[in-house]
Amino acid sequence: IPTYDDWVLTRTAVERVLETTGEDVAIYIVDNGSRRPVSTVLSSVFAADDRVTVRRLPLNTDFALGCNVGASDAARDTIVFLNNDTAVQEGWLDPLMKTLREDGNAAVQPLLLYGDRTVQTAGTVFLGAMAMPKHLLADVPPLDIDPKLADYEFSALTAACVALRYDDVRSLGGFDTHYVNGMEDV
Repeated sequence: IPTYDDWVLTRTAVERVLETTGEDVAIYIVDNGSRRPVSTVLSSVFAADDRVTVRRLPLNTDFALGCNVGASDAARDTIVFLNNDTAVQEGWLDPLMKTLREDGNAAVQPLLLYGDRTVQTAGTVFLGAMAMPKHLLADVPPLDIDPKLADYEFSALTAACVALRYDDVRSLGGFDTHYVNGMEDV
């Protein structure tokens, strides 16, 4: 979970992961060059929980490199990249892990919802050679989505919440740090 200058959302995101997963989870918060109090607060809040590690980078390296640092620290079989403003729901992790283990899946993401319960993204789609990728079904109520969409294979996902095998992350060299401010998490 990368963060920059925000301990409040990050704390909530981490607490939700801890509340909704088992004991076999490790959370790596990468403080991406925030003012020192941010990492101090996060380190203090989670000091008694050995499942949470806070690493402070001396400057903001942007999302891609921050995630790459977190992935190198994690070095576990499976890595879930998660935005610091994400509030996972009960039962969120098992379906991701099951789908990732299925043949041919290199990465998986859940249906991401906004706070008003409309879709943030159901996947990432490319609408043409010179067009920026778009979030599929943004602002659509989830009940309006065809259930068969769950079986659709996308060429890209968003790292707001995405699960990958560690070996795949490592072999790809992580996120491409040449992309910044909008494309680095696709």
